[in-house]
Amino acid sequence: MQILVTGASSRIGHYVVKELVNAGHSVTGVDILASEGRVPRFLRVDLTDAGEVYQLT
Repeated sequence: MQILVTGASSRIGHYVVKELVNAGHSVTGVDILASEGRVPRFLRVDLTDAGEVYQLT
């Protein structure tokens, strides 16, 4: 399953990503802060900025 985790750089977000990856899911993390390599696929985006979100599509 492909899963998008918002807030992936936080302590809880990191734990959620780790558990999902260990369960065999394809995970993409999104956060305004850098993830420092803790998420296999990571997008640095401010989700409150519609322009940044629109550019992802």
